[in-house]
This record gives sequence, structure tokens and C-alpha cells, in this order.
Amino acid sequence: MPISDAQADEILNDRFRTTNTAGPATVYVALFASDPGRVYSAAQELAATGGYARVPIAKGDASWTAPATVGGKREITNAALIDFGTASGTWNSGAPVAYFGLMTTSGVGTGVLVASGAIDAPKAVGAGDPVSFPNGSLRIRL
Repeated sequence: MPISDAQADEILNDRFRTTNTAGPATVYVALFASDPGRVYSAAQELAATGGYARVPIAKGDASWTAPATVGGKREITNAALIDFGTASGTWNSGAPVAYFGLMTTSGVGTGVLVASGAIDAPKAVGAGDPVSFPNGSLRIRL
């Protein structure tokens, strides 16, 4: 049985947007070589080399858009640029980075996976490449 739009909105707002409710004050954007699915595996996350590190995103309405219906599901997207900086070396052995996850901790290889999704335009990252995700490019759906 699917959940209602109202329940989906409550979950999305409580977890990521509205600052006066339960949930972590910060989530950390992680990048993955393959779809992490519903269970986190450190082996799927990019190695902490070449300047890769998770990016903190503060919980709040300025970080995530209000829930909207997209393709029959309730969705929020990043409301601000998510910037990983410039790579100092090759990430993911030169293969495209195709997935992201929101984690509970900053350390690569640690924490709990809160949500994940595919990256709209997977990209291979080499030394000197800037890595960022513009507003609306990372989607969380229920």
C-alpha cells in the first residue's frame, strides 16, 4: 500500500528541511561507484583519495526544495549548489561517478545511509576537474 502525499511530505520535511523536528542537523553527500540501494556498503563509496571527501549539507528549507509530485512520487531536490571542490587526483579509477547518497557522518566508509539516488549526468573525474551539483540536480523521492 503506498503512503499518502501528506505522509511523504511529512517524512521529507522532517528528515531534510524543517529544522525544528527530528533527524540529524546535517547530512553528508557521498558519491558512489554503483547504486548503494537501501543498505550502505563502504566498498561502493568512492575511496578517500584524490581530494574526495563527503560534503556537509545543513538540514533546513534553504538546503532542500519543498516536496512536489514528480512522476507520481513526492520529491525534494537540493536548493543550493553542492560543491566537492576540485579533484587533486582521479576518482573512481576514472570510471564515471553515477550515484550519490546522504549519510549521517562525515567520514568516508562510516555512517548510515539515509537516502540515495542516481546522478542525472554521470561524470568521470580526473585531477583538476571541478566537482559540483547545481540546484535541483540531486533528487530524493518517496
